[in-house]
Amino acid sequence: MRLIHVIHENPAWLPPLAEALDRLGLPWMEWDLSAGVFDLSAPPPEGVFYNRMSASSHTRGHRYAAELTAGVLAWLSRHGRRVVNGPRALDLEVSKARQYAALEAAGVPVPRTVLVLGDADRVVAAGREHFGEGPVILKPNRGGKGLGVRLFPEPAALADHLRALPEDERPVDGLWLLQEHLRAKRPVITRAEFVGGRFLYAVEVDTSAGFELC
Repeated sequence: MRLIHVIHENPAWLPPLAEALDRLGLPWMEWDLSAGVFDLSAPPPEGVFYNRMSASSHTRGHRYAAELTAGVLAWLSRHGRRVVNGPRALDLEVSKARQYAALEAAGVPVPRTVLVLGDADRVVAAGREHFGEGPVILKPNRGGKGLGVRLFPEPAALADHLRALPEDERPVDGLWLLQEHLRAKRPVITRAEFVGGRFLYAVEVDTSAGFELC
């Protein structure tokens, strides 16, 4: 039976998975990639590698954990190791812009979205140019858990927010997304889970209190 290597950066999320693996009698070990040293000239260990790196890792003081994981996944793939949630999954995890492109390529429509790199004035000008004086949603391109996602009723409110925003609350990759606000008939989202293209389950999540929905 091959050893399962669990790649992560947040021990708080590990216990439910650990309990499930132990209950099934599966051998496993953790790879905490909040830091690490890897000899890329040597082959990696044998086994199956399960990647659980999160887009919100930087909010827990692990600013470069995702970048380290990208390098490790490339190393694993180069040596033909079996990786669950490999480089493509991580690439999507850390970029909403790339997520939206993938959704549209699969035929799933997304709200009108504008990608912006620049200071507060540039972001506000882009909002006015593409959304007029109406409401707009501001998102960091790399966030996680709905962090930093806010709805503004008009551009002036957006401008005040951006100019007062502390540096540590700005997007970690420097990229903002401005997005059309679509008001749902019911204040819920439906979150669906798939493994290997197979539907497992769906849950409804209440959105009435804001955008942090995890």
